Amino acid sequence: MEQHNINAASSSHYPQHPRWYELCNLFGLYVIDETNIETNGFDPGPWPQHKGQLTWDPAWASSMLRHALNRVEREKNHASIKSTGRSTMTLVMARIMTQWLIAQDPEELQPLIIIPCEYSHAMANSNGNIHEYWEAINQIHGLPGGYIWDGVDQGLPKVAADGNKYWAHGGDIGDIPNELNFCLNILTRADRTEHPALEEVKYVYHPVRDCFRAAMIGIPVVKMSYAESPAGQGFGRI
Repeated sequence: MEQHNINAASSSHYPQHPRWYELCNLFGLYVIDETNIETNGFDPGPWPQHKGQLTWDPAWASSMLRHALNRVEREKNHASIKSTGRSTMTLVMARIMTQWLIAQDPEELQPLIIIPCEYSHAMANSNGNIHEYWEAINQIHGLPGGYIWDGVDQGLPKVAADGNKYWAHGGDIGDIPNELNFCLNILTRADRTEHPALEEVKYVYHPVRDCFRAAMIGIPVVKMSYAESPAGQGFGRI
């Protein structure tokens, strides 16, 4: 990840193996430790009826808050950012969870920032305009960066009738229903080989930029976007 100027990861959407957090601590990777309350797909009505979602129903408040509590207690000794969820049509539960998190440790209250959790969808060539995102990010205070969906393919190795090997997706293993190739949203393939999109990300995330401005060549300090990670491991993305 750091070889491609990436210094952050999201747990999307569930708790990870404890060793993952240890490695993130070691190599200086920032972690969004997500409390997943994703409820899109459980709508009783069409999208405009967002108040029908579970996240608007007070009956679910205790369950969702307990979910956040478990996450905090499990990962509180790791240098990760506690997230209050994603993919919901309301901030009601997020506000409740945020208030509880602040109450547990008021000294850890940070200035308001916005970190898009899926600002670029790495499917096919959809990372092709990522530079336009970063032109905006570098000019907006309180927007330090974002997370690409997603890092690794979930394809499964399969051999076709003609003997050719390929990465199987939804529907290739007799699974019904399925979402076809929606699990192939990649920066790296399932065997961790690089997709060309990863090189585009590496370039856009590069730590040094030069410019020609007012007859002078310089390195603009648009935003403090990079920092040295522990033990001189290299640059990361903030």
